[in-house]
Amino acid sequence: MVHRPEKLTCCVRWSGVSKRGFPITVLSFPHSAISGYTFAKKAFPNHRVIYFPADLAFIIRRFFRELNPVLIVVVESEFWPNFFAVAERSNIPLCVLNGKMSAKSFRSHGKTGLIPWALRKASLFAVQTEDHAARFRGLGVAARSIHVTGNMKYDLSDVADASEERRKLRSQYRLGDDMPVWIGGSIHRGEDEALAWAQCQLVNDERELQLVVVPRYPADAPAIVDVFGAHGLKAVRKSELSGNGETVFSDPRSVLVVDTIGDLKRYYAMSDVAYIGGSLHFRGSNKGGHNLMEPAILGIAPLFGPYNFSFQETVRALLDGNAGLLVRDQHEICRRSGGFSTIRAALRRWVLRPARSSSTIAVRHSRISR
Repeated sequence: MVHRPEKLTCCVRWSGVSKRGFPITVLSFPHSAISGYTFAKKAFPNHRVIYFPADLAFIIRRFFRELNPVLIVVVESEFWPNFFAVAERSNIPLCVLNGKMSAKSFRSHGKTGLIPWALRKASLFAVQTEDHAARFRGLGVAARSIHVTGNMKYDLSDVADASEERRKLRSQYRLGDDMPVWIGGSIHRGEDEALAWAQCQLVNDERELQLVVVPRYPADAPAIVDVFGAHGLKAVRKSELSGNGETVFSDPRSVLVVDTIGDLKRYYAMSDVAYIGGSLHFRGSNKGGHNLMEPAILGIAPLFGPYNFSFQETVRALLDGNAGLLVRDQHEICRRSGGFSTIRAALRRWVLRPARSSSTIAVRHSRISR
C-alpha cells in the first residue's frame, strides 16, 4: 500500500515510488500469517510490515483511516470483497498485479456472484496470461481494465548473481565445485519420504553426491529430520548448526535441512539438480507445484512431478526444450538425480528467459559458466 507522506513519515520510502515521496506498507495475509509475516519482515527490513485486516467493512474503514493510502496493489488472487468495496467507496484506486484465476475458481465465482461484484470495484488488472484475462472478462470485468503483462515470477535475477552465491556457499560447507549437489526445494510432507528413499539408494550405490532439503513450511523440519533418520540418513537442521556448518557434508549420509525462511534461492544456486516440491502428489486442482523458474534460470536441471498446475506454461516449455524432467515416483527421482553426467551434458546448456513481447517463455541455448 502506498501512503500519503504526512500520515506515515516513519516509513522508509521504497525506491519504486520515492520520486513522489510515498512510503510503503507491506501486508502479510492471514492464511500464511506467521511464515508470511516473518518473510516479509526479512525481505522488507526498511518498511512497515503489518497483518492484513479481517475482511469486515467497519474494520476496513478504520484501517484505511489510519493508513490513509493513495494506492493499493493486490497480488495474484487475493480477492477480498469488503476490502475491494470499501476501497472504491473511499476513492482509493486498487490494482491487481500478476493476476490469475484458475478454471475451477472461475466456475465457482460465476455461481456465487460475490467475487465478480468485488472485482468490478478494482481500477486495473495486470494479469499473467490471456486465459486469465478471459476469465476476468467472463466475470464482468471491463476489457479496458485488463492488461496481459506476463508472470512476474519470470522476472528473476541473472546467472552472474548466482555464481558468486554458489562459490560462497560451497566454500562455507567445504564442497568442491565438482561435488554434485541436488536439492529438494519447497517440499511438502510425503515428498520427504520419496527424497529420503532416493538419497538412501544413491548412497548405497556409492554415488558421490549431497542432498539439501528446503521444506515449504519450516515447522515441518523436525518431522522431516525423523523421516531421513528412519532411512539411515543423518539430517542436520540449518538453524541448529554451530559455526559455518563446514562439517555438515563430511559424512556421505548427511543431509542438510534448511529450516530458515528466504534462503531457497541461495541453496538453488549451490546445487546442480533441483526437485521442485508440491508436484509429486495430488493436493487439489488449484494447487500443485512451486516455481520452476528459480532453478531453471540458473541453468540447474529441474525435476518435477506430474501435479504441477501452477506453472503449466513453464512445464510445457521445459519439456518441449528438453530442459526439464518429469518424475512420477521416488524411483524416477532416484534415477534422474543420480544421472549427473547425462544431466550436465544435456540440460545445463539451457537457460530460460521471459519473452519480451508476451508472457510466453522463450527457451534458448546458452551454456552456463560458473
